[in-house]
Amino acid sequence: MAHLDPALLAHIPGDMGLPVIGKTVPFARDALMLVTSMRARYGPVYKVSLLGQDFVVLSSPDAAKQVFLDRERIFSSELGWESSIGSLFTRGLMLRDFDDHKVHRRIMRQAFRREALISYLDLMHPVIEEHLDGWEGQGEFDAYPAIKQLLLDIAARVFIGARLGPEADAVNKAFIESVMAGVSPIRSPLPGTQMRRGLAGRRYLVDYFAERVAAKRAAPEASDMFSRLCHAEDEDGTRLTDDEVVDHMIFLLLAAHDTTTGTLSAMLWY
Repeated sequence: MAHLDPALLAHIPGDMGLPVIGKTVPFARDALMLVTSMRARYGPVYKVSLLGQDFVVLSSPDAAKQVFLDRERIFSSELGWESSIGSLFTRGLMLRDFDDHKVHRRIMRQAFRREALISYLDLMHPVIEEHLDGWEGQGEFDAYPAIKQLLLDIAARVFIGARLGPEADAVNKAFIESVMAGVSPIRSPLPGTQMRRGLAGRRYLVDYFAERVAAKRAAPEASDMFSRLCHAEDEDGTRLTDDEVVDHMIFLLLAAHDTTTGTLSAMLWY
């Protein structure tokens, strides 16, 4: 748990809530309501305690600009995310800072060139058409799980370069357990906890990708993202290590799959 010396935050308005759990309960009940009410009461900069951590929230455009530009390199993305997803999405691009982040981004951008993005579209279209054909004529159905399955299949084709087949359920379960563990209020991997299941899910994903890196490197570069990362190098010829490829692949699943599921579901809802 990351609790700061109260004296360091004494000049900042806010409400830290109950001891230990802070404002976790109202946050879990309605996160948007909590942050909206806190901003209305305390202004664009306020302090709050959530999930065992103390936060200073900066919610104005000017504050966001200062954080994102970070010319003095005082805002650490790694330290900001470490306590919530550090052990689950280890050393993903968002959990790297400054020069280290720049080196990895420079290598990884080879997988996001225009030619690469066009090839991803070619992989996506047949999967999307197959799912849309399956949805047609169903009448009413639950959109969220349908979209989630669609995006998992897209991720399999674009990221991994294969249809997951019977492994789909295991990969999906491992990924979802890891994502859910990132927002679990119990941070220790005690028996029966979400954190324990999340770490087990990560181990499965690590093994899944690690077992396939050598074959991807040995084969000519293909159009899937996994293959491109295995072959990517910067202008100095620097490549990602096997472990780095695995870490980035797992994080890319989070970045592309879960967030897009929420976005598309919200679009349908509203």
